Amino acid sequence: MQPQAALFMTNKLVFHTILAGKQTIAVADTDHNSSNGNDSVCHDVPGLDYEEVAGALAGATDVVLTADETRVLLKDHPRLTHQLAEWGVDDTELLEQLVNILSTDLIGERWPTYGETKIDYPAFVSRVHAAAKSKGYEIQAD
Repeated sequence: MQPQAALFMTNKLVFHTILAGKQTIAVADTDHNSSNGNDSVCHDVPGLDYEEVAGALAGATDVVLTADETRVLLKDHPRLTHQLAEWGVDDTELLEQLVNILSTDLIGERWPTYGETKIDYPAFVSRVHAAAKSKGYEIQAD
């Protein structure tokens, strides 16, 4: 008899040492989720407010994510999360990276930059919103 699949969540304090250029960074406070042998690890970065990041994403895209959904979205972007903790979500370059990550996750395309003339911006936003709704996210403008 095989055991039933279950989602296990533990909040163990885990330390990882990451080599970033010539620096080593110790990362702690790891959430570890495992389901059917597929692992997903999310690292909380000290000083990073995921609610604030989610709010900035909503302000820029109208896609409303929870703090946990934002954490999962950014789990493969440790450099960006550390930069966000240091510089904040008001940094325009970091906000541009955030919206690119979200739109790439949703529709496989980066968010258009200001002044791009070959993009039908309203149609692009409609596609992003439709994909977000299909993933269960709210749209702020609705």
